[in-house]
Amino acid sequence: MDKGKLVLLTADLNAQMINIKAIHQKIGDRAEKLQVDDQIVVESIAYQIHNLYCATEDLLK
Repeated sequence: MDKGKLVLLTADLNAQMINIKAIHQKIGDRAEKLQVDDQIVVESIAYQIHNLYCATEDLLK
């Protein structure tokens, strides 16, 4: 792999890791506020888990 492609790959991987960490933090923040009957918070956490999965999947491509 040439140096230019390696630099781009490294930048992409770093950006995805930052994105994954941010999503993970959002999940933790929302989970702390979770009440069993709070549908909006549950849906928000589910959405962030989906985002985490997609970001991880993109990282592994």
